[in-house]
Amino acid sequence: MIIKILTLSLSLPLVFGAALLAAQAEQGGQITLSSCLENMIQSKFESDPRLKDADIRASVEENKVTLSGTVHSNDLRSDAVRIVEQTAPGYTIADTIDVRPEQMARAEADPNQTRKDAEQRGDTIGQSEQDAQLYSQFFSRLSTSGVQKDGIKIDVTDGVITLQGNVKDENTKRKVQEIAQQTPGVKETKNELAVQGSQPAQ
Repeated sequence: MIIKILTLSLSLPLVFGAALLAAQAEQGGQITLSSCLENMIQSKFESDPRLKDADIRASVEENKVTLSGTVHSNDLRSDAVRIVEQTAPGYTIADTIDVRPEQMARAEADPNQTRKDAEQRGDTIGQSEQDAQLYSQFFSRLSTSGVQKDGIKIDVTDGVITLQGNVKDENTKRKVQEIAQQTPGVKETKNELAVQGSQPAQ
């Protein structure tokens, strides 16, 4: 038992010290706990076979770790969150990682293809490339959220996302709006979704 405790006591400073040195080099000689933890998390990402090529960034402020970037699946996003949980226990995690399946990423790069796909779904997009990109990002987030999107019609014009159609309950309606509001580049959301079976307001 004593040997195990001594081994742990010796190994932790070595790991933490390496992260401190890396943080010091990046910060021009100034060491902070936040930058040290950021380096430790980033190092874990880079050493993970599934995440080493992913575009994921971690920023630390006080007791909160914010994850950002883009991955191609929810499994990869979950892996990133798990690594942060293990590396920074007790810290709050703000997961803003964008999940974009590869086929959606390709469509996003081609506004014309995005418009064709939207038209086939019965959705509408404004004339700007920014609207096409916003639509693609929102639809990607909605598709990977687990929310039932059948019956939802989307209009993206001048940075405004308008939601129309029917959803099964208030929770789904609220969740879809939250996804829209959290999509990068959105200026405003208009939630005109109707809940199936609900009575219109008098």
